[in-house]
Amino acid sequence: MENLYGKDPEIEKQLAERIFLKELKECERFPKYLMIEPINACNARCIMCYYGAASGGIYRDRGEIISDELFNAIVKQMEPHAEWIEMVTMYGRGEPLLDMGLEAKISRLKDIGIKHIQLSTNAELLNGRTKELLESGVNDLRFSVDSVYKDRYEHIRKGLSFEKVIENIEEAINIRNSFYPDVPIRVRGVALEQNADEREEWMQFWKQRLRDSDKAEFIGYHPLHGEKDGGEDWPCISVFSTMVIHSNGNVVLCCNDWEGNVCIGNVSSQSLIEIWRSEKLANIRRLHITG
Repeated sequence: MENLYGKDPEIEKQLAERIFLKELKECERFPKYLMIEPINACNARCIMCYYGAASGGIYRDRGEIISDELFNAIVKQMEPHAEWIEMVTMYGRGEPLLDMGLEAKISRLKDIGIKHIQLSTNAELLNGRTKELLESGVNDLRFSVDSVYKDRYEHIRKGLSFEKVIENIEEAINIRNSFYPDVPIRVRGVALEQNADEREEWMQFWKQRLRDSDKAEFIGYHPLHGEKDGGEDWPCISVFSTMVIHSNGNVVLCCNDWEGNVCIGNVSSQSLIEIWRSEKLANIRRLHITG
């Protein structure tokens, strides 16, 4: 295999296999995954999130919805690569359901042949929108719930109603079961000190409501900017596979780069291919392989 990026063909081979490529150099064709942020505002102030207490409130005043003009320009560039693209996720730093035009945007993606469209939400704003969201093309639905205790949940996800969230999710499960049985649902909680003693109870709560083909899981808490959470010294797969587009058009290196500190380009002034094949991103890929 031609080694374009570094000195370890075995690493490149393993990375290529993870993103369904024969050779890693194929990654430069177009992103396999795109994360498009509909809006960078949220209706909650979660204690572990940059929009909440963890950030000191520095993101509270933001609320930019991606414009129809910008979104349509992105979709137009994606269309020739629809078969190549594995998945588009329609969420980012905010709560996507604050965008009342979300269903129309998802339909636009479905119209160009995107196979897999994922949506993650805190569920409080579903309010009867589940069927419309599934009709528009969502085929991977994820909910974020960190506790099965009202007081604890509302302490973690400040500003949300526990009863409303559970009611909306249960309704969504029923609608899915009745009309869209092939759509998987995943319920995720962030593993925090505040919910450490209820993990098994949490799992049982959701197993009673979900199908065997669905999934309930706790995910790790990513620390704030400037901190490292350890882990293996291994290249990040995202720089070879995923384009993260913020609602203002900025393309950032990582979905966890909430401040946009490492901006690769902007889709308002550059094409997706120009950004994806840029020397700046190529150098980052080389660094990930060579260390």
